[in-house]
Order: sequence, then structure tokens, then C-alpha cells
Amino acid sequence: MGNHLFVIFAVLDVSLAVNLCINCSFLHLSVIRLILEYCSAVWHHSLTKAQAESLEAIQRRALRIIDSSTVSMPHEVALSLTQFASLHNCREHLGKKFFSSITLPFSCIFGLLLPPRDFSITSR
Repeated sequence: MGNHLFVIFAVLDVSLAVNLCINCSFLHLSVIRLILEYCSAVWHHSLTKAQAESLEAIQRRALRIIDSSTVSMPHEVALSLTQFASLHNCREHLGKKFFSSITLPFSCIFGLLLPPRDFSITSR
């Protein structure tokens, strides 16, 4: 995944993108975050700690490129300053939203779910 971002940064001359971008946070949310969060509802819970930290490091680097005043700040402070959520929190939110959406009766996956447990049959 890091290689894909390297290609994006190589193709987009980052300094040119930052200078031409009216709202650099839009660039971050529409390009970088989109790649980092792709299908996260499915794979989020299987990430190792090192992989999750690697994803956060990519976001940390992007934030420092977008807003140079965040270079010397801790990541949490930079996130609150730029009003972004951490990738971990976004993956948690997207996972909950995805799995709650498949439990709705009009979901195409709803028919594949097991029916609710009947405790009168299974209890002693």
C-alpha cells in the first residue's frame, strides 16, 4: 500500500499539488484516505499492530505535507488541529456501519444471515 502512495506522490509533484490545491484537506480526504480506507470494513480486524501503525504513519506523513505547522506536533494534536479522525477510528466506524447495515431487512445479504437464536429451545 505504501508503494501505491509513493507512486501517487511521484506522479503528482507534491509541492505543485500543495500550491495549486485550494483546499489540501480535500486532496487528503479524496485521494489518500480513500486508498487507506479501501474495504477496511472487511480487513480492519485482521490487521496486526505493525500494519495499523504503518497506515497511521502514511497519514501522519500526508498531514505534515499538507500542513507544515504540524511537523513538530504529536500525531494526535495534528489530527485535532486539522479536524481529521485517526484511521483506526475511521475503520472502527466504517466496520460498525457496514455490519449494522447488513442486518437491515432490505439488505441483499440479510437473507444469508442465520435467524435469531430461540433461547426457549437452547436453554435448560
